[in-house]
Amino acid sequence: MGRLHVDRVFLFFSFSFDGIKYPYFDANGQQELEVVHIDCILCGAYLIPVYRHHHLLMDIQHTDSLDIFQAYYVNKYINHHAFEIAF
Repeated sequence: MGRLHVDRVFLFFSFSFDGIKYPYFDANGQQELEVVHIDCILCGAYLIPVYRHHHLLMDIQHTDSLDIFQAYYVNKYINHHAFEIAF
């Protein structure tokens, strides 16, 4: 994917300083939180978990899915325009 990164967003926020509004979000990069300007977001990513050979619990909630799996595939075929940019 070149120099693009897939990150997890925890919080969108904005603030104003000297009459200028700054939109930002918190992203999880290598287990550390960092603040990234919202203009740096290209598009959403469609992630497919790498299931390996483990059984999944029946009570998994969709909100926990990013915490359960250790690795993901990025589905490059889901969006034609994103594919042209990223690959």
